[in-house]
Amino acid sequence: FFAVGSGVPAGTRQPYPVSLVDLAPTFLEAAGVPIPSDLDGRPLQESFRSPTSGAGRAIYCFGPAGFDMVQRASVKYFRGRQASDEMLFDLANDP
Repeated sequence: FFAVGSGVPAGTRQPYPVSLVDLAPTFLEAAGVPIPSDLDGRPLQESFRSPTSGAGRAIYCFGPAGFDMVQRASVKYFRGRQASDEMLFDLANDP
């Protein structure tokens, strides 16, 4: 995910995963609109203000390939929906 604009420090890189559910709160905060408390995700401006704000956060993804994925820090786990296929990756030690 790439971001540019007011309040986005040039040349910075967020080491923690983000999710598409973060887009709505990000846009709301940028527009100065209060973020509803029941809205999933978090504004990405938090990571610009505090680079460690995403530490320990788990991200869940699914898609048409038939796998679900959960990532937390450098550990990424995949599981097949139709079969018992599983994969576990340690991205820090085995990129």
